[in-house]
Amino acid sequence: MLKTMFREHYRPNGSDNAWTSHLTERQMNDIRLHLSWELGMDTFEWGREKVAESIVNRFKKLGVFLFLKHVVVTDLAR
Repeated sequence: MLKTMFREHYRPNGSDNAWTSHLTERQMNDIRLHLSWELGMDTFEWGREKVAESIVNRFKKLGVFLFLKHVVVTDLAR
């Protein structure tokens, strides 16, 4: 689900740590919930940039970030 939410909301803008800046608080809480499940820790006190950075770092660690970024860019071009 976290990958789906990332794909839906991520907009490449030069800073991967700021991709959550345009999201509503409800969207952020949904993302925090799924990030908490993924990391096995409470992320609800984290700010937007920390959440964004943590998701990008997690996807990089899993080796899927560049692929997901490519998918988003391709979707936006359509």
